[in-house]
Amino acid sequence: MLVDQSLQQFMDEAAARAPTPGGGAIAACCGAAGAAMGAMAARYTEGKKGFEEHEATLTEEIGKLDGVRVEMLALVDDDARAYETVSVAYGLPRGDEEEKDVR
Repeated sequence: MLVDQSLQQFMDEAAARAPTPGGGAIAACCGAAGAAMGAMAARYTEGKKGFEEHEATLTEEIGKLDGVRVEMLALVDDDARAYETVSVAYGLPRGDEEEKDVR
C-alpha cells in the first residue's frame, strides 16, 4: 500500500516513469496533509484561555478533520488501484471490433 511507504519512497514512486501513483493519489495525499494542518492548528487553540466558549466546536472540528485525513489517505490507495485497472485495459488488444468492445 502506498500510504504505508515512507514519504521518500512515495515521492520517488511519484517521480518515476510509472502510471501510479498519479495525480489522483497525489491530490488525495495533499488533501490529507491539509486536513492534518487544520487539525494541528485547532489543537493549538484547544484548551487556551479566552477560547473556552469555542471548546466544543474545536473538539468537533478536530474530529471532522481527523476523519477527512483518514478518508483522504484511503483515497491515495483507491486511486492507484483504480488506475491499475485502467492500465490493464489499455494493454488489451484492439485489432478488431470484438477486441475493441472488450477493451
